[in-house]
Amino acid sequence: MELDDVFSPGGILSSKLPFYSYRDSQYEMAKKIEAAFKDERIAVLEAGTGIGKSFSYLVPAFLEIMRDKKKRVVIATSTITLENQLFEKDIPLINEALGAGVESQILFGRSNYVCLAAFKEKEEELAVLKDDDASDFSRLRAWVYSTEDGTLSDLKDKRALSLFHEIASDINTCKGAKCPYFSECFFYESRKKAKKARIIVTNHHLFILDGRSRLERNIDYDEDAVLPSFDYAVLDEAHHLEEESSRLLSSSYSYEALRKTIDNLLKKEKDLGGRNKVEYARTYERRKGASSEFQKSLKVIRDDAERFDSALMMSLSALTREAEILLDERLLGALKDIADFSSELSRKISNSTLSFMGALDIEGSESDATLSLLLRNISSLSSYSHVLSSFFSIPDYSKSVPYFLRERSGRYSLQISPMDIGAMLGEMFYSRIKSIIFSSATLTVGKEFSHFLSRVGLKGADTICARYDSPFNFKRNLMLLIPQDGMPYKIGDDERYYSYASSVISDAIKMSGGGALVLFTSNEMLSRVSEMVSASLPDMRILKQDGRKVNRKKLLDAFKADKDSSLFATSSFWEGVDVPGDTLRLLIIAKLPFSSPTTPMNKARERVLEIENRSSFYEISLPDAVIKFKQGAGRLIRSEGDKGVVLILDGRLARNGYRRFFIESIPECYFPEDCKIDNIADKIESFLF
Repeated sequence: MELDDVFSPGGILSSKLPFYSYRDSQYEMAKKIEAAFKDERIAVLEAGTGIGKSFSYLVPAFLEIMRDKKKRVVIATSTITLENQLFEKDIPLINEALGAGVESQILFGRSNYVCLAAFKEKEEELAVLKDDDASDFSRLRAWVYSTEDGTLSDLKDKRALSLFHEIASDINTCKGAKCPYFSECFFYESRKKAKKARIIVTNHHLFILDGRSRLERNIDYDEDAVLPSFDYAVLDEAHHLEEESSRLLSSSYSYEALRKTIDNLLKKEKDLGGRNKVEYARTYERRKGASSEFQKSLKVIRDDAERFDSALMMSLSALTREAEILLDERLLGALKDIADFSSELSRKISNSTLSFMGALDIEGSESDATLSLLLRNISSLSSYSHVLSSFFSIPDYSKSVPYFLRERSGRYSLQISPMDIGAMLGEMFYSRIKSIIFSSATLTVGKEFSHFLSRVGLKGADTICARYDSPFNFKRNLMLLIPQDGMPYKIGDDERYYSYASSVISDAIKMSGGGALVLFTSNEMLSRVSEMVSASLPDMRILKQDGRKVNRKKLLDAFKADKDSSLFATSSFWEGVDVPGDTLRLLIIAKLPFSSPTTPMNKARERVLEIENRSSFYEISLPDAVIKFKQGAGRLIRSEGDKGVVLILDGRLARNGYRRFFIESIPECYFPEDCKIDNIADKIESFLF
C-alpha cells in the first residue's frame, strides 16, 4: 500500500470516509513526512488551517508500521484535548480505513492518574462519610469504582474534581510493584499497554521528560525509559515546544516542595508498623543513631526553610510587585542577607543528607521499595540544596536565567532556567531519534522558519522545511481591516487608548450584529474596555473572561450557543478556539501582542543581545508577536464556508515598517488599503451582509 492509494481521489480514504475530500497540500505534506521517515531526517512543516495535518502525519506513520511491525511512532501534542481527539477519533478512523490492525495507546503524565493506594488511605480517613452520597468525596469514590482508565480527563464531576489532587499518583510516594494495588494500578496498566502498542499518543511534557531521563541515565531510544522505545516522533503544535521545554528543564526550589518532601519522609505509615521512612532505614544503619539524627535535622531544616520563605517574601514584597523577578546585580545587593540565609540552608540540607547516606549500608537492597522511595526523596532534597547554593551566584545570562516566581499561594519559588534550550533539545533528541517531525500552523515569521529553528536548536542543521497553505479561499472569505488613522498604543497612555478601543469595538460589534471574539493582551485592558462596550451596547450580550472565576469551556460553550453574543478574552483564547460557522464572524485584536519586556527570560535575552550588538526587538519581540498574531487571527476561518473580518485596532501596525511581517503571516486575503476609523462599520456591513 502506497500513499497515493490512500489519499488520491477515489482512493482508500475517500471510499471509506464519507466526509473526506482530497487536498493537494495534505497529500504533499504526507509525502514529505514519508520521505523524512525513510531518510531518517528532521522535518519542520507548517500546515495552514483546513489541511488536515493529523491525517498527513498519521497515514505515513501507519504505513511505516504496516511495512515493519517492529517500528513504533510517538505522537506528542500540547494538550489533553488534542491527545484525546487523536486517540479516540483520528487514529481509529485511519486504522479501520486502512485495515491496519495497529495497536495504539494514549499516555498522560503520572499526576493525571488516580493512585489507588492514596485513594484507599483517604477512604479510611473519611470513613464517616461513606453513607453520605452527596459529599464531594463520595462522588469521587463513586467515580474511582466505575472508571475504566482512572484518568483526570475521565472525571467530569466538578465537585469530585476538586479533590483529585489528593489521590493523584505521585512518584515520591509510589511503591511500584511492592504496592498492594499494583495489579489494579491505572498508571502501570497504561504503561503495560503502551509497550504493546505501535503508536503512542502523549504530550510534550511527557516526551521531554522521557528525553531528559534518557540523557541523564544514558539510555538509547531502542530501550524503554519514561516512554517505551520508539523509532520516529511527531511533535504536533510544535510552537509550544520551547516554552514547555524551558519549564521542564529548569531547576527550582520552593518551600512547599521542600516541606512536602520532608513530610513524605517523616509521615508515619501503617504498613511500616507505625514508623516513618527514616525510622525504617535503621535496618540499614552502619552507624547507630544516624536515622534519629537525620530525623531531627529534617525538622530543623523544615523550620529554617519556613523562616527563609517568610524573609524572602518580606524582602521581595518591599522591592517589587512583579510576579516574575529576574535576579540581577541590583537585586543581589539588596538581598545579601537572603543570599546568606539561602547558602546556610543549602549547607544544612547537604550536610545532613550526606551524613545520613554515609551511615547506611544499602548495597544489594535494590528490591526494597520503601528504601527506594526514601532515596528518591533524599535525591529531591539534594536538588533543592543545589538550587539554593547556586541561585544567588553572580548571574551569567548566556548560560542560565535565575528568577523568582510568585506562586498561587503568594510565596516565591527560586527558578533557574537554561538560556539555550535548543542545545539541550539537541542532546536529548536530534542526534538520537531516527526521525522527528515538527508540525504546527504557526512556525514561520514572514514565511521564514529561521526564528523557530533558532529557538529549538536546529539553526544550520540538515532539516527539511516546508509550508503548506490553507485550501480555504481567504481572498473571498476573509477581510483584514487596519485603520490608517488608528490610535497607536503607547505605554502610559492607557486611558485614552481604552476609550478609543471601546468606541471602535462598539461600532464594529453593532454593525456585525455580534458574533465577535475580541482578544486582549492584559486582564486590565479587557476589564476596562468590556465595561465601556457593555455600557454602550446594553442590548447585546457581552461575555468576558474573568480570571479564574469563569470556566474557559463554559464561556466558550455559551459563546457558541448564542451566535449573536460577543466574547472578550485574553491569554488562552488566542489559540485552541474552534468556532466554525457564523457564530464567529468578527475577530478584533485590541492591541498588538508584543510580549512584556519585563519577563525574566526576555530581560536576560535582551542583555545578551545588547552585549553582542544585536536587536532584541527584531530577534525576540517582533517574531514572538507575529506568532501570537497568527494564532489569534487563525481563530476566524475554521472551515471552508466560514466568512469573517479581522480588525486590528493598534495604529502601530499602520505606521511601522514591520507591518509586512504581520500581514504576510496570514493567508492572502481581501485587504482594503483605504480603511479608516469612520468607514470601518460600512466595510464590515458590505463584506458580511
